[in-house]
Amino acid sequence: MRRILYIIQCNRGDIIFVPYLFTDLSNYKKRPVVVISPNYYNVGNDVIVGFITSNIRAKVQFGDYHLQDWSDAGLPKPSMFRMKFATIDRSIIIKKLGVMSNYDLKQIETKIIDFIKS
Repeated sequence: MRRILYIIQCNRGDIIFVPYLFTDLSNYKKRPVVVISPNYYNVGNDVIVGFITSNIRAKVQFGDYHLQDWSDAGLPKPSMFRMKFATIDRSIIIKKLGVMSNYDLKQIETKIIDFIKS
């Protein structure tokens, strides 16, 4: 039987669910991420995503941002953005959860710029 892949189209700000590798590459966990790459980039096979965690009690790191509109974005519990990024193939996207609010996306953009400039 032939398997047909359904490739999900992504836009900047979409919250998607993917298998995300640990930073030591030892394993992965299925988790939500936010698409941060621009839409003109996202028409190809890859998208660039940023890490989202619901472990909001974790030690604060430079660049962390607690999402204000997490529920409206399709996340099941309070969450934060963390400065971890990956380029992924769209074929590994499990599903789309929602869309980041314009406010939260703008805050994340500012955090990324500040992070790179520091």
